[in-house]
Amino acid sequence: MHTLFAAWQREQQRAGRFLRAARAMKRDMAFVAGETIDIPKIERYASRFALRRLPAPNGRVGRESRRFMTAITGQGLLLRRSVLNEVCRETMVIEDEYGVAAPLLWSLVRSYALGNGLDVISCPCLLQPDGEPEHIIMPEIGLTCVTANRRHPIDFDNAQHIQASRFLSKEALREHRCRLSFCRRTMRELLSEAYQAQAAADKTRSGIDAIYAQAIVPGRAKELAEQILAG
Repeated sequence: MHTLFAAWQREQQRAGRFLRAARAMKRDMAFVAGETIDIPKIERYASRFALRRLPAPNGRVGRESRRFMTAITGQGLLLRRSVLNEVCRETMVIEDEYGVAAPLLWSLVRSYALGNGLDVISCPCLLQPDGEPEHIIMPEIGLTCVTANRRHPIDFDNAQHIQASRFLSKEALREHRCRLSFCRRTMRELLSEAYQAQAAADKTRSGIDAIYAQAIVPGRAKELAEQILAG
């Protein structure tokens, strides 16, 4: 049992190391891509979005809560689609390969929604839990806004898709093409290693749980509880 626990801890630590490396690569990619972004264009889009899709101000300020809607597992990065399907009727997806336009856009939309009196659920990226939202959910109007890319494709029936590239300078992107391509490829490989390490950890944990299950004496826990309660 001690050997299994040690193996499980090593695999968890290995997954953590790959995730930390992926986080550093994501930050580097966003820093480089940030030099290509047209912020006034995103601000204008967010303003038009608020006018078209959000209700008029109701005299109150909405409340914000933070939740994680994705999980890193041995099967990859999983999105809690069932939760989104339960609370939302419409989905808007921004395809953002570099992770720089979507956080800014959804942050602006979040501010408009809160100012108009809507409650908002902000969902940060697991690699940057203190950063701007990767997804936002507005249950009162049944709308969710999510971020997708080739590493984490997302598709919902009747979802509206927009490309983050519309907010980036194509000329500037060409100047940084090699570095961005390296960051994106390296990040994909690091995440793949993290998923494999987590899968190995899950398999080891299942073996530990199986040993515990075999050692359980049916009814013994109930007997001990009754003895404790009896004094």
